[in-house]
Amino acid sequence: MVFAFSLESTQHQFGHGSGSLPRLIIVLGVLALIWFAAKYFGVIAHEGAHAIAGWSMGRKVASVKLNSDATGVTFIQGPGKGPGTIFTAFVGYLGPSFFGLAAAALISLGYTEAVLWITLLLLTVMLFRVRNFFGVISVLVNGVLLVVILSYGSAKLQVVAAYVLSWFLLLSGVGVVLAHGSITEEHLVGAEHCESESFAKGSAFVESPGEVHTVTNTGSDTAVIWWATVFPKSDGIVEFAPGFKVGGVYPVPAPNCGAL
Repeated sequence: MVFAFSLESTQHQFGHGSGSLPRLIIVLGVLALIWFAAKYFGVIAHEGAHAIAGWSMGRKVASVKLNSDATGVTFIQGPGKGPGTIFTAFVGYLGPSFFGLAAAALISLGYTEAVLWITLLLLTVMLFRVRNFFGVISVLVNGVLLVVILSYGSAKLQVVAAYVLSWFLLLSGVGVVLAHGSITEEHLVGAEHCESESFAKGSAFVESPGEVHTVTNTGSDTAVIWWATVFPKSDGIVEFAPGFKVGGVYPVPAPNCGAL
């Protein structure tokens, strides 16, 4: 929808008498900008949640680094252990979903434009914490898009942008956060081919529905799931409850991983 509105406004601005090549260049530029912003907005929200959680626990947010591979690191000064550390780690994984829920709540109350202004404010704060060049660029691109929508977009476009932002944040939330122990998660990466990835306490993973094959407790103690969102309900892994036994394997009927 955002693409359609962007195309419409661009065509209207140049008029039918202008050459098609300049219009095409502008349209492609806008689409590239939107793609870039969408690709890195999730990691911005994730690291921003870490920063907000650390700050709320009385710690100093030293810096934030956003990488071109859609990963990031938030450097927080304070004790390396204790409830504050656990809270700061977990909130980073849950933050995008919470931001999405907050945005949805504002939209339901009729404060659609406020969603965009608050997001722009948070991006501005993040900009002063980011310390690497790519991170600055990714935050600026998202900020510029919001400024353009707020300054030149119609009321209809602003509503669409707020809805897209809310859903994007909700869907970028994590699948499972591990509170204790270690697990190995196997997921589909190709036709009848799976790969495994291990996770320890304080880490998390997310896969699309239907792509998770098994989740195995590979530690020497009970593994405890602290949080689980969408895909356990759709893939059936929720059957392992919040805690499951050492050595337990919890298969999911789909997908087919071949000999695995």
